[in-house]
Amino acid sequence: MASRNRVILWSLWSRNITLKNGSGTTRFGVDVLSLGPTGQWSNVTGSWPQNRDVDGPIYANGQILIRPAGFWCGCPSPFGEVPAKLANATTLDLTTLPTGPLVTKPMFEPSIWLWTGRAVIAAKTYGASKSAPGGHISNMAAYDPLTGRWYVLSHPAGKPALGAYPIFAAGQVFALSSSGVLLILHPMFM
Repeated sequence: MASRNRVILWSLWSRNITLKNGSGTTRFGVDVLSLGPTGQWSNVTGSWPQNRDVDGPIYANGQILIRPAGFWCGCPSPFGEVPAKLANATTLDLTTLPTGPLVTKPMFEPSIWLWTGRAVIAAKTYGASKSAPGGHISNMAAYDPLTGRWYVLSHPAGKPALGAYPIFAAGQVFALSSSGVLLILHPMFM
């Protein structure tokens, strides 16, 4: 992930260890590395949590959105989700986002997460199929870090079928529909 003055890389690792009694165990962890303007990599793992995958971080306005992800355990499938967080791009200090209005059951987070630099936008999808590989956008909400509140946003017209993951750019949310139509969504708080 590229921030204003460095590239930050999360490296997940696992290592098999033989214990003194001859049994084995596996250790898991996350290293965080930074490539600065000098071209040198630095280990900035510090107190970064060792229990979460980092999937598709998004940088804007000095903050990094870490989308909800599974626990990093090296197991065949994650056994739960870690909630979304905002990380300070300089210190990597984490702030957990409160559970939003789109979460109806624990560990069932929305599938779409965007960071505008002023607001976190989350959206639920349903009905993924061959004709709608990204599913259809249903409900949307925005989190304002300044007020610490979630706001429910209006539904996109027609609950469009997504052909790709939406992006935030130039002050707007762009979504490519499965029919090839480029949709521009205008949620508030951007």
